[in-house]
Amino acid sequence: MNMIKNWEQYNENNNESLDYINSTIEDILRDLEDDDIRVDINNWDGIEVFLTNTKEHSIVYNAAMKLFKAPNTFTYETIRPNIEHLVSFLKENGWRIDSIYNIVDLKPSNMKYEDLDGKEIGRLELRFVKSAS
Repeated sequence: MNMIKNWEQYNENNNESLDYINSTIEDILRDLEDDDIRVDINNWDGIEVFLTNTKEHSIVYNAAMKLFKAPNTFTYETIRPNIEHLVSFLKENGWRIDSIYNIVDLKPSNMKYEDLDGKEIGRLELRFVKSAS
């Protein structure tokens, strides 16, 4: 019974911590909405942050010549201060970048954090995991 109680306390504390992390991420990225960038945050065994331009354009994608909508691009410099703040905040709280995907015209590219400079972004997917202690 004591083990169950400890697990419940751990889980409750972990959820409170994650609520704080998510709330702070929202605060750090909130002003990007002024630049037509939608922010989505998902939690699993880590944290996923998606930044997507809300303005779209049509593209023909695949041999069937189907028309799809894709986010317009924006420069990384548009979001650089927010991303640097986000990465710094999460690092201070025990998180590290696991992967980064930049999706332009529905084509994903796996990237490194230091390679974002000067890139055009359509949808940026940042995945964070807890750092090993």
